[in-house]
Amino acid sequence: MQRLSPCIFAALNGRIDRRTARASFVAPTAVALALSLAWSAVATATQDALPERLRNRLIKRVAHTAELFRETRGFALRVEMPGVGNFSYAEGSADPFGVKEIETDNIYRIASVTKTIAAVSVLKLVDAGLVGLDDPVVKYVPACPNGADITVRDLLGMTSGLGDFSSRPDFVVTALLEPDGFVESEMVELICALEPVTAPGTERVYNNSGYYLLGPIIEEATGEPWQEWITANVLKPTGLTHTLLPQSAGLPANAVAGWYYLEAPPKLGLGPWWDLSNLHPAYSGTAGCG
Repeated sequence: MQRLSPCIFAALNGRIDRRTARASFVAPTAVALALSLAWSAVATATQDALPERLRNRLIKRVAHTAELFRETRGFALRVEMPGVGNFSYAEGSADPFGVKEIETDNIYRIASVTKTIAAVSVLKLVDAGLVGLDDPVVKYVPACPNGADITVRDLLGMTSGLGDFSSRPDFVVTALLEPDGFVESEMVELICALEPVTAPGTERVYNNSGYYLLGPIIEEATGEPWQEWITANVLKPTGLTHTLLPQSAGLPANAVAGWYYLEAPPKLGLGPWWDLSNLHPAYSGTAGCG
């Protein structure tokens, strides 16, 4: 998520909106689970001669976008325009309570932007002849329901018809209360135990389960942990040296914690804001679950 100029992005809670600026927002209201396997940093503050009028227009536009999302507390903005200049800006709070200010050098979870990285990784394996777009998923994940009829292309295009694990309220609560509750192999078992919702290839429905299975496919095709293969073959060659794929729970120093709004059952005795700092990456895998 760096050097994207002149076509830069604005990002809010894992959603990508094509704009004239890139931003990372702290928005406590997440879509599904605000989990991510990857983190990315906003660069250190710079001005570098970016015209003031342009800076002000960018800030105003991104701030307006942030206001469209309920409970957004603040945002950080980084712009790089070759031949014109660079610009960093931060405004607002990094938590729902207004305690911690956002800074331009904070690190953020990139949530479902991870799906883009995972898809690029699989397509690189397709180019290398190690994976086929029309390979049945059962070739890589034998227990996958309808796996003989679901193709890698279906997973990438969200036409697999698999049940979505992240839409289950019991899963959400388990993930929040038990940050080390599952390892990736158990998550694959959970996904494979869900009833399919549609026949493969018939409907395009946003689906975290399908993208989660890209991780096991990468591992089966390469013989390496998917985090290590993606880092070596996608992130480093493209200069994404500040994007990390952790394999354990917890956040790096100077990271902004994600917050999830959930009205917990009264018996849990918990408030509506849940800190996602310690969620284990196994819950999100190559889906990111944003």
